[in-house]
Amino acid sequence: MTTITPFAPSGVASPPFQFQATLTSQPPNGAPAVTAVYNVTTTWNLFGKRWYVNVLALDGTPIVTRGLVGSDTGKQLSALSWAGGTATATTAAPHGYKVGRPVMLTVSGATPSGYNGLVQCLPTGPSTLTFPLASDPGTATVFGSVSYDVNLVGGLGDEAGNPFTSTLVYRAPAKQFEVSP
Repeated sequence: MTTITPFAPSGVASPPFQFQATLTSQPPNGAPAVTAVYNVTTTWNLFGKRWYVNVLALDGTPIVTRGLVGSDTGKQLSALSWAGGTATATTAAPHGYKVGRPVMLTVSGATPSGYNGLVQCLPTGPSTLTFPLASDPGTATVFGSVSYDVNLVGGLGDEAGNPFTSTLVYRAPAKQFEVSP
C-alpha cells in the first residue's frame, strides 16, 4: 500500500517540512525483512536555491541527504494485455520514450495487480511499451498508469547496511511524497 504525504512547506526558512515514513529493508541470507520508521525532512538550501530531502533514523542517525528530485505523475494507460510471457501497454497519449531503448518504469493502479511493479520496458512505438511478465495475470479491467520514478532511497540501506526495498518518490506535479512498501 502506498502512503501519500502532501508536500506543504511553511516557507524557505524554518521550521522544515517533516513527516515520518515506514521503510522496509532486506537483510542478507533470506532473513526476514526489517520495517522501521524514519523521519523525513525537507530543507531549503539558500545558496543552491533548492529543496533537499533528509532521511534520518528516529535516533537522529542520518541515512541520506540529497537534492529533492521530482518524478512525473505518469502516463495513463488505455490498454494492457499479456501474451506468451510479454505484457503490452498502450498509453493514452505518446509516452515520449525513445523507441527501441529500454527504460525502467513503474506500472501502477492496474487490475489485476499482477501487472503492477517496477519493470524494464521496451518502447515499441510512440504509444506502446512491452515488458516481460512470466505468468498471465489475467484480463486487465483497470489499466492504471506508467511512470519514470526517481527513488530517493534507491541503492541505499538502513543503519545496518541492509538495502531498502521500499521506495520514496516525490511527485512534483502533485506536490506529494509517496512511500511504497
